[in-house]
Amino acid sequence: MCSSPSVHSADYYMQEAKRLKHKADALSPGVKSSRLSGELRASIMVNGTPSPLSLSPSPAGSGGAGGGSGGASVAIPQRIHHMAASHVNITNNILRSYEHWETADRLAAESQEFFQELDSVMEPLSQPSSMTELVRYIRQGLHWLRTEAHLL
Repeated sequence: MCSSPSVHSADYYMQEAKRLKHKADALSPGVKSSRLSGELRASIMVNGTPSPLSLSPSPAGSGGAGGGSGGASVAIPQRIHHMAASHVNITNNILRSYEHWETADRLAAESQEFFQELDSVMEPLSQPSSMTELVRYIRQGLHWLRTEAHLL
């Protein structure tokens, strides 16, 4: 199999992250523990004592000695579930930031003259620019826009 890295849009990755989050939410700890307790109950009813097999997935996916429904379930600690949900949330935020950056790049390209003049008056922004420099740059740009729109 040829594994060439494919490039997708930020929207594609956003949708994929949402799909994975929904899948993880569907397997929430409450659902998993209720399935596990159901299998445990079935095992107790059959054997009188819980079977160690009822707590582990069976190869056939029968749910152990009680012959449960569908595939076997595994209890995932709530802490792990929260960490996975947090990871998906952070990934969504990163992908959204890329979308905003692309929009800003497009708008800046459409208004190149404005930003060149702003860069000549203010120091051009770069990644290591301080928050103070960013605020001053934005205030100057907004001042010009308000003046041009006769809002001042």
